[in-house]
Amino acid sequence: MTTKNTQSILRQRRDRHLVLAIRRVIQDAHDRGYMPSMSEVAAKAVEQAAPGYYVEYSTAQQMMYRNVDHSRRSPLQQEMWREIRQKAQGRINNGQASSMARAVEDVLLQESASRYFISPQHAQRIYQRRRHRRNDSNSPTSYPLSGK
Repeated sequence: MTTKNTQSILRQRRDRHLVLAIRRVIQDAHDRGYMPSMSEVAAKAVEQAAPGYYVEYSTAQQMMYRNVDHSRRSPLQQEMWREIRQKAQGRINNGQASSMARAVEDVLLQESASRYFISPQHAQRIYQRRRHRRNDSNSPTSYPLSGK
């Protein structure tokens, strides 16, 4: 069963990691003398590898037995579930796990994700919300959110 508390913790962790990725993209651009738009920054940040999948084990277990290609989930979520399933199946095929349940658990605990499975627009909203919450507009890592 999914708990709202666990979902919230995973979402907060993802958001923290994403904001750090956005700040690294901004810093890298600034170091090269380039001032990208926030939409460019967000697009580049979500394409970077993420430290994890930010999904609950019970949800992942359920999704392994559903046909995600025909689900109502977003294409990015479908891509994430396919990636998790592929990695889990690889663990079974290699003899690293004896069951899908164990393989999924190992993937969630030990594997990084190929990207952040959210849209650049959602990444911008997360960054803006966290930036406003922390009120760090004078910080050297802050960035204008006007899109330019």
